[in-house]
Amino acid sequence: MKTTEEREHYLLSQFTIESLPPFEAAVASRYLPEIEEEGEEEEEGEEDEERSIFNYSNICAYVSLIGLLSYICFACFYVFLFGVSLGSNATSMWLSGSFFGVMQAAIVLQPVQVSL
Repeated sequence: MKTTEEREHYLLSQFTIESLPPFEAAVASRYLPEIEEEGEEEEEGEEDEERSIFNYSNICAYVSLIGLLSYICFACFYVFLFGVSLGSNATSMWLSGSFFGVMQAAIVLQPVQVSL
């Protein structure tokens, strides 16, 4: 970085990235231009490790997704299993209640939680 303007741009972009949560910082760092300092060389292995799909946060996301799908399948199986003894009206009410509960949590409660 030769000019003062380049240094200021670099410092401002680094401050912006470091003030974000980790996931958002990773996304933002991909779209901001990287400015290397003089004498600083980046190793090729480090960049490959950062962009690997097998890091901790991706594995947690995959496990959560599989757990969520398993839970939904088990809940539907549970409702249908007891639907035989409760009747079709009760089964359809349980399924619609479960569906509306999940949709309420995803559409109404999550945006409110994010805004808080």
